[in-house]
Amino acid sequence: MAEEARPLGLVKFGHPNHMESLLRRGELHCNPLRYFQNLEEAKPIGRADPNDGLWRSYGPSVSKITFQVGDRKFEPSWARLTVRDPIAPHIFSLCAVTRPGPLTINGRMRDLGEAFVVIKDVSEFLRRVGASAGAAGAQLQYGALEYVSRDEYAGGMGPFRKFQDFAWQEEFRLAVYAPVPTHDAIKLKIGSIEDIAQLADTSGFHPTH
Repeated sequence: MAEEARPLGLVKFGHPNHMESLLRRGELHCNPLRYFQNLEEAKPIGRADPNDGLWRSYGPSVSKITFQVGDRKFEPSWARLTVRDPIAPHIFSLCAVTRPGPLTINGRMRDLGEAFVVIKDVSEFLRRVGASAGAAGAQLQYGALEYVSRDEYAGGMGPFRKFQDFAWQEEFRLAVYAPVPTHDAIKLKIGSIEDIAQLADTSGFHPTH
């Protein structure tokens, strides 16, 4: 995770009412990592991820782990270690715009919401979020996610690495560490962002793949 890396823009998909609240009042609804770990989707749309926030992951192509119980030994094809950390961050997810030119939308993004907010001044947006988090006594980290191979990666994961299954999302993540650990969602308010963002709906865009 590199806070210095800034995309050209950010896009947030969601329900029209929620996107209206983001644009007009600057309300950021941040869910705890366990929300995404335990989320059940009737249709897989890319929000649920039981592996989100893994502590470490060891793929079978690069690691060999042997467990012994009594006289028996066995080698799992894939091992992962998880930590349900009580001070794990709350997450606000956006999609990064990394290529200049007209905005294109991956067809799968439409399942994430009927409306979206395009944030054009990323630096100013992050400054406002940082100020709001600081005023609330929270700590903010942000950055583009790194996507790693489930089979070939071995090492630390944390809130800024996910498996390649989710690479199509090109996620840019805000991680908010609340001053008092809580499993409830938290809300940051940064005021209107109408001067640096605009609201649109997915119906006017032809999806790409």
